[in-house]
Amino acid sequence: TSPSSDDPLAFIPNVQDVHHGNGTQSVFYNDSSVLYISLHRYDNGNFFPGSGNPAEVGAGAGEGFNVNVAWTGGLDPPMGDAEYLAAFRTVVMPIAHEFSPDMVLVSSGFDAVTGHPAPLGGYKVSAKCFGFLTHQLMGLAGGRVVMALEGGHDLTAICDASEACVRILLGTQVSIHRSKTSLTLLLGSLTLLWVQAFALAMQCQQHTCWQGRRNVSSELYMVFHFSTSHPPLLCVCACSVLCLCVQRVCVFECLSVCV
Repeated sequence: TSPSSDDPLAFIPNVQDVHHGNGTQSVFYNDSSVLYISLHRYDNGNFFPGSGNPAEVGAGAGEGFNVNVAWTGGLDPPMGDAEYLAAFRTVVMPIAHEFSPDMVLVSSGFDAVTGHPAPLGGYKVSAKCFGFLTHQLMGLAGGRVVMALEGGHDLTAICDASEACVRILLGTQVSIHRSKTSLTLLLGSLTLLWVQAFALAMQCQQHTCWQGRRNVSSELYMVFHFSTSHPPLLCVCACSVLCLCVQRVCVFECLSVCV
Protein backbone atom coordinates (compact mmCIF):
# COMPACT_ATOMS: atom_id res chain seq x y z
CA THR A 1 0.00 0.00 0.00
CA SER A 2 1.34 3.41 -0.94
CA PRO A 3 1.90 5.88 1.91
CA SER A 4 -0.54 8.78 2.05
CA SER A 5 -0.13 12.36 3.20
CA ASP A 6 -2.95 14.28 4.85
CA ASP A 7 -1.44 17.55 3.62
CA PRO A 8 0.64 17.13 0.41
CA LEU A 9 2.41 20.47 0.28
CA ALA A 10 5.43 20.29 -2.02
CA PHE A 11 7.20 17.98 -4.41
CA ILE A 12 10.98 18.56 -4.58
CA PRO A 13 12.58 16.75 -7.53
CA ASN A 14 16.37 16.64 -7.61
CA VAL A 15 16.50 15.49 -11.22
CA GLN A 16 18.94 17.89 -12.86
CA ASP A 17 21.80 17.86 -10.38
CA VAL A 18 24.02 14.80 -10.83
CA HIS A 19 24.81 14.78 -7.10
CA HIS A 20 22.44 13.56 -4.40
CA GLY A 21 20.71 16.36 -2.47
CA ASN A 22 21.70 15.10 0.96
CA GLY A 23 20.79 18.35 2.71
CA THR A 24 17.28 18.49 1.26
CA GLN A 25 16.74 14.84 2.08
CA SER A 26 17.83 15.40 5.68
CA VAL A 27 15.51 18.36 6.22
CA PHE A 28 12.35 16.56 5.05
CA TYR A 29 13.24 12.96 5.96
CA ASN A 30 10.49 12.75 8.61
CA ASP A 31 7.96 14.97 6.82
CA SER A 32 5.02 13.45 4.95
CA SER A 33 3.93 16.82 3.52
CA VAL A 34 6.98 16.99 1.26
CA LEU A 35 7.80 14.40 -1.40
CA TYR A 36 11.49 14.28 -2.31
CA ILE A 37 12.70 12.32 -5.35
CA SER A 38 16.33 12.34 -6.43
CA LEU A 39 17.94 11.03 -9.63
CA HIS A 40 21.70 11.02 -9.09
CA ARG A 41 24.98 9.31 -9.75
CA TYR A 42 25.65 7.00 -6.83
CA ASP A 43 28.10 4.25 -7.88
CA ASN A 44 27.46 2.22 -4.72
CA GLY A 45 28.24 5.23 -2.54
CA ASN A 46 31.56 5.99 -4.22
CA PHE A 47 30.44 9.19 -5.94
CA PHE A 48 30.16 12.42 -3.92
CA PRO A 49 28.47 12.92 -1.50
CA GLY A 50 28.00 9.16 -1.08
CA SER A 51 24.42 9.39 0.19
CA GLY A 52 21.19 8.60 -1.64
CA ASN A 53 20.96 4.83 -1.29
CA PRO A 54 17.60 3.51 -2.58
CA ALA A 55 17.03 2.07 0.91
CA GLU A 56 16.82 5.63 2.27
CA VAL A 57 13.03 6.03 2.06
CA GLY A 58 12.28 8.41 4.92
CA ALA A 59 11.50 7.77 8.57
CA GLY A 60 8.56 8.11 10.92
CA ALA A 61 5.73 10.04 9.29
CA GLY A 62 7.98 10.64 6.29
CA GLU A 63 8.54 6.99 5.48
CA GLY A 64 7.78 6.42 1.81
CA PHE A 65 8.05 10.10 0.89
CA ASN A 66 11.78 9.98 0.10
CA VAL A 67 12.71 8.26 -3.17
CA ASN A 68 16.24 7.77 -4.47
CA VAL A 69 16.93 6.62 -8.03
CA ALA A 70 20.62 5.92 -7.51
CA TRP A 71 22.49 5.33 -10.77
CA THR A 72 25.27 2.78 -10.35
CA GLY A 73 27.79 1.56 -12.90
CA GLY A 74 30.04 4.56 -13.31
CA LEU A 75 30.31 5.92 -16.84
CA ASP A 76 30.25 2.64 -18.76
CA PRO A 77 28.08 3.84 -20.35
CA PRO A 78 27.21 7.26 -18.91
CA MET A 79 23.54 7.93 -18.16
CA GLY A 80 21.79 10.05 -20.78
CA ASP A 81 18.41 11.08 -22.14
CA ALA A 82 17.01 7.54 -22.49
CA GLU A 83 17.68 6.65 -18.86
CA TYR A 84 16.30 9.92 -17.48
CA LEU A 85 13.18 9.71 -19.65
CA ALA A 86 12.59 6.12 -18.54
CA ALA A 87 12.99 7.07 -14.87
CA PHE A 88 10.56 9.97 -15.27
CA ARG A 89 7.96 7.86 -17.00
CA THR A 90 8.09 4.88 -14.66
CA VAL A 91 9.05 6.36 -11.28
CA VAL A 92 9.02 10.14 -10.92
CA MET A 93 5.77 11.18 -12.57
CA PRO A 94 3.55 8.29 -11.38
CA ILE A 95 4.59 8.92 -7.76
CA ALA A 96 4.29 12.70 -8.13
CA HIS A 97 0.79 12.47 -9.62
CA GLU A 98 -0.34 10.21 -6.79
CA PHE A 99 1.13 12.62 -4.22
CA SER A 100 -0.65 15.58 -5.93
CA PRO A 101 1.43 18.47 -4.52
CA ASP A 102 0.41 22.12 -4.18
CA MET A 103 3.72 23.24 -5.67
CA VAL A 104 6.86 21.86 -7.31
CA LEU A 105 10.32 23.11 -6.25
CA VAL A 106 13.03 21.93 -8.65
CA SER A 107 16.67 21.63 -7.63
CA SER A 108 18.33 22.76 -10.88
CA GLY A 109 22.01 21.93 -10.66
CA PHE A 110 22.48 21.12 -14.37
CA ASP A 111 25.73 19.22 -13.85
CA ALA A 112 24.12 16.10 -15.34
CA VAL A 113 24.15 17.94 -18.69
CA THR A 114 26.62 16.94 -21.39
CA GLY A 115 29.89 18.85 -21.03
CA HIS A 116 30.87 18.03 -17.46
CA PRO A 117 34.02 15.91 -17.04
CA ALA A 118 33.90 12.60 -15.17
CA PRO A 119 34.94 13.90 -11.72
CA LEU A 120 32.09 16.44 -11.86
CA GLY A 121 29.45 14.11 -13.25
CA GLY A 122 30.30 12.77 -16.70
CA TYR A 123 26.68 12.15 -17.69
CA LYS A 124 25.30 12.91 -21.17
CA VAL A 125 21.82 14.36 -20.60
CA SER A 126 20.92 16.97 -23.22
CA ALA A 127 19.63 20.44 -22.44
CA LYS A 128 16.52 19.72 -24.52
CA CYS A 129 15.81 16.64 -22.40
CA PHE A 130 15.77 18.80 -19.27
CA GLY A 131 13.40 21.15 -21.08
CA PHE A 132 11.11 18.21 -21.77
CA LEU A 133 11.28 17.06 -18.13
CA THR A 134 10.35 20.60 -17.06
CA HIS A 135 7.33 20.43 -19.34
CA GLN A 136 6.32 17.19 -17.60
CA LEU A 137 6.66 18.78 -14.15
CA MET A 138 4.42 21.66 -15.21
CA GLY A 139 1.61 19.14 -15.46
CA LEU A 140 1.68 19.01 -11.65
CA ALA A 141 0.27 21.48 -9.09
CA GLY A 142 -1.58 23.46 -11.73
CA GLY A 143 1.75 24.50 -13.28
CA ARG A 144 3.10 26.05 -10.07
CA VAL A 145 6.75 25.20 -10.66
CA VAL A 146 9.75 27.01 -9.15
CA MET A 147 13.24 26.23 -10.46
CA ALA A 148 16.17 27.13 -8.21
CA LEU A 149 19.46 27.39 -10.10
CA GLU A 150 22.00 25.64 -7.87
CA GLY A 151 24.97 25.71 -10.17
CA GLY A 152 26.69 23.31 -12.50
CA HIS A 153 30.32 23.61 -13.55
CA ASP A 154 30.31 24.08 -17.32
CA LEU A 155 29.13 27.53 -18.41
CA THR A 156 27.90 26.42 -21.83
CA ALA A 157 25.94 23.52 -20.35
CA ILE A 158 24.40 25.76 -17.69
CA CYS A 159 23.37 28.35 -20.29
CA ASP A 160 21.87 25.79 -22.68
CA ALA A 161 19.94 23.93 -19.97
CA SER A 162 18.74 27.12 -18.30
CA GLU A 163 17.49 28.49 -21.62
CA ALA A 164 15.66 25.24 -22.47
CA CYS A 165 13.91 25.15 -19.09
CA VAL A 166 13.05 28.87 -18.95
CA ARG A 167 11.56 28.69 -22.44
CA ILE A 168 9.24 25.95 -21.22
CA LEU A 169 8.31 27.96 -18.12
CA LEU A 170 7.48 30.93 -20.37
CA GLY A 171 5.44 28.78 -22.71
CA THR A 172 7.75 29.22 -25.69
CA GLN A 173 9.44 26.57 -27.78
CA VAL A 174 12.92 26.11 -29.18
CA SER A 175 12.99 26.61 -32.94
CA ILE A 176 15.00 23.97 -34.79
CA HIS A 177 15.81 24.33 -38.48
CA ARG A 178 15.94 20.88 -40.03
CA SER A 179 18.58 20.28 -42.63
CA LYS A 180 19.78 17.44 -44.82
CA THR A 181 22.73 17.08 -42.48
CA SER A 182 20.53 16.61 -39.41
CA LEU A 183 18.34 14.10 -41.23
CA THR A 184 21.41 12.18 -42.35
CA LEU A 185 22.65 12.07 -38.76
CA LEU A 186 19.21 10.92 -37.67
CA LEU A 187 19.10 8.02 -40.13
CA GLY A 188 22.66 7.06 -39.21
CA SER A 189 21.85 6.83 -35.51
CA LEU A 190 18.28 5.50 -35.73
CA THR A 191 19.14 1.80 -35.54
CA LEU A 192 21.50 2.24 -32.60
CA LEU A 193 18.98 4.32 -30.65
CA TRP A 194 16.22 1.81 -31.11
CA VAL A 195 18.43 -1.11 -30.14
CA GLN A 196 19.40 0.77 -26.96
CA ALA A 197 15.76 1.62 -26.19
CA PHE A 198 14.63 -1.96 -26.73
CA ALA A 199 17.45 -3.30 -24.52
CA LEU A 200 16.53 -0.79 -21.81
CA ALA A 201 12.91 -1.93 -21.86
CA MET A 202 13.93 -5.58 -21.62
CA GLN A 203 16.15 -4.78 -18.62
CA CYS A 204 13.37 -2.80 -16.92
CA GLN A 205 10.92 -5.65 -17.30
CA GLN A 206 13.16 -7.83 -15.14
CA HIS A 207 12.77 -5.37 -12.23
CA THR A 208 9.97 -5.84 -9.71
CA CYS A 209 8.70 -2.30 -10.29
CA TRP A 210 7.46 -3.44 -13.70
CA GLN A 211 5.22 -6.19 -12.34
CA GLY A 212 1.67 -5.55 -13.45
CA ARG A 213 2.66 -2.94 -16.02
CA ARG A 214 2.04 -3.20 -19.75
CA ASN A 215 4.41 -4.98 -22.08
CA VAL A 216 6.77 -2.15 -22.98
CA SER A 217 9.07 -4.30 -25.10
CA SER A 218 6.12 -5.24 -27.32
CA GLU A 219 5.21 -1.56 -27.71
CA LEU A 220 8.75 -0.71 -28.69
CA TYR A 221 8.68 -3.56 -31.21
CA MET A 222 5.47 -2.16 -32.68
CA VAL A 223 6.85 1.37 -32.90
CA PHE A 224 10.06 0.07 -34.45
CA HIS A 225 7.96 -1.42 -37.23
CA PHE A 226 6.03 1.84 -37.57
CA SER A 227 2.70 0.31 -36.59
CA THR A 228 -0.24 2.72 -36.97
CA SER A 229 -2.53 0.69 -34.71
CA HIS A 230 -0.98 1.78 -31.42
CA PRO A 231 0.20 5.10 -29.93
CA PRO A 232 4.02 5.26 -29.84
CA LEU A 233 5.90 5.08 -26.56
CA LEU A 234 9.19 6.49 -27.80
CA CYS A 235 10.32 8.33 -30.90
CA VAL A 236 13.45 9.82 -32.39
CA CYS A 237 13.39 13.22 -34.04
CA ALA A 238 15.52 15.34 -36.35
CA CYS A 239 17.42 16.83 -33.43
CA SER A 240 18.44 13.32 -32.33
CA VAL A 241 16.61 13.36 -29.00
CA LEU A 242 14.81 10.27 -27.70
CA CYS A 243 11.48 11.53 -26.36
CA LEU A 244 8.08 10.49 -25.15
CA CYS A 245 5.10 11.01 -27.46
CA VAL A 246 1.36 11.18 -26.90
CA GLN A 247 -0.91 10.13 -29.77
CA ARG A 248 1.94 10.70 -32.26
CA VAL A 249 2.30 14.36 -31.26
CA CYS A 250 5.65 15.24 -29.68
CA VAL A 251 5.77 17.73 -26.85
CA PHE A 252 8.45 19.93 -28.36
CA GLU A 253 7.89 21.92 -31.52
CA CYS A 254 11.33 20.77 -32.64
CA LEU A 255 10.15 17.17 -32.22
CA SER A 256 6.96 17.62 -34.22
CA VAL A 257 7.71 14.75 -36.60
CA CYS A 258 7.83 11.29 -35.01
CA VAL A 259 9.68 8.56 -36.82
